[in-house]
Amino acid sequence: MIPVVSIHCRDYALAEVRKAVEEVLEPLGGIEAFVKPGQRVMLKPNLLRASSPEKGVTTHPALVRVLSEMVRDVGARPVIADSPSLGPWILVAKTTGMAEVAKGTGAELLNLDRAVTVHTPSEFSFRILELAKEVFEVDCIINIPKLKTHSMTLLTLGVKNLFGCVPGFRKSSWHLKAGTDREFFAALLLEISLLIKPSLTVLDAIWGMEGNGPTSGNPRFVGRILASADPLALDRVVVEALGLEPDSLPTLRVARKRGLLPQATLIGDPLPLD
Repeated sequence: MIPVVSIHCRDYALAEVRKAVEEVLEPLGGIEAFVKPGQRVMLKPNLLRASSPEKGVTTHPALVRVLSEMVRDVGARPVIADSPSLGPWILVAKTTGMAEVAKGTGAELLNLDRAVTVHTPSEFSFRILELAKEVFEVDCIINIPKLKTHSMTLLTLGVKNLFGCVPGFRKSSWHLKAGTDREFFAALLLEISLLIKPSLTVLDAIWGMEGNGPTSGNPRFVGRILASADPLALDRVVVEALGLEPDSLPTLRVARKRGLLPQATLIGDPLPLD
């Protein structure tokens, strides 16, 4: 059973978020279980577009700041990185608050815009993937998704967030193909996640989004931060906490069909269902 930890967090005040992140990581061995001194550590938030944090479209900068500080405290070097689907990187970084976080914590700010061809394992459906070269130039990745609805994939959680490691200008062609075959797109998302293998996934579910996500829904208070070493386990726990079957999430359905869906156990505060 893979542990997924859930901790209550009232708001995005830095002291509150720091306390919650420390508590959510404690059963997993703390940040030291994932980050070592001297490492270059990629923090991968959801930075879909140039949207202010209160709209719930992107990962909140308070959570990214806290994780950046914790990485730095271990003696590692944080890198805040993503490849936005909409809008220029400089504007996205500024509007989402990531530029300020980078300035305040000394983190490197990086646009994932250099594509490299990756040959995948023989059991993968996609024999070749184009991913950001920068992903393979760091020592570990902390995946920081936002809890949101998504018109195509139901929710954007741990596995879906790693689609941001595809350089932005290449995402549109995948989305066009996905419009006619969602299982195809889910398989792509799953294999990207399996290839990248983030060391840790921390879900921003303090404020999520419901309705017409991932960009036009309504913010909703959930009051939770969740963490796991396995994004599939985290995704499964969230889906089941919402009263849904794992197969409701396309990526979990594909994982089950391949015998890759992990058993997961929730530790801590359950997600509110009302």
